[in-house]
Amino acid sequence: QALTTLLPRGAWNHSITCVSVAEGQAALEFAKESSEMFTLACNLNKPVRLNAGARANAWGPVRRATDATRYGWLAAPLLTRDGRNLGLIQLSQKLSGEFSPDDEAILVQLTHMASAAIDNVRLYREAQEQIAETRRAQEMLERGKESMQLAQQYVGIGIWEWDLQTGELAWSDEIRRLHGIEVEKFDGRYESWMESIVPEDRQQVHQSITDALASKSEYEVQYRVYMA
Repeated sequence: QALTTLLPRGAWNHSITCVSVAEGQAALEFAKESSEMFTLACNLNKPVRLNAGARANAWGPVRRATDATRYGWLAAPLLTRDGRNLGLIQLSQKLSGEFSPDDEAILVQLTHMASAAIDNVRLYREAQEQIAETRRAQEMLERGKESMQLAQQYVGIGIWEWDLQTGELAWSDEIRRLHGIEVEKFDGRYESWMESIVPEDRQQVHQSITDALASKSEYEVQYRVYMA
């Protein structure tokens, strides 16, 4: 008989259990998630093998007289690639003889295969959740941009950013409108912005920006622009 216990996200109090028994057999009592045997088997992160009826071993102090231990017990943890515990597979009542080292090796291989499959599903789900979260964040950002554009249009202001390393300007649609420049006709260059300013005001604007950068202070200037 086999009992597989999964611990979603490591939550010991929200386990998922699956029992497999031969036809016509009654299910045995296995070590519960709250039992010392179950906890110890998971914490050891290695297989555990007990012979039927044997009591003179290191598990004696925590071993309880469950059906599974009376009929022999073989358990192996489900481990992720990074060593996290996903649960435990327990076997008992072998049809012939005691559980052998070969049985233990086979169970370990099965747990490795099962753990990899479970971990892949978890990683896929987390990736999907991250994609969905990114999509929600992008949607919120787009809604925020729309709200900001409406607010700018309502009060007649614009927002811009200037990359001092590349010299590239990023303008909102409203600040383009205030400068009388169509969206597709502005290349985002500092020089192009200066060309939109009335020549008599250009030196004043350039000096204000230079002073603000040198003193790391706020930039404030008034200037006139050409309106097409």
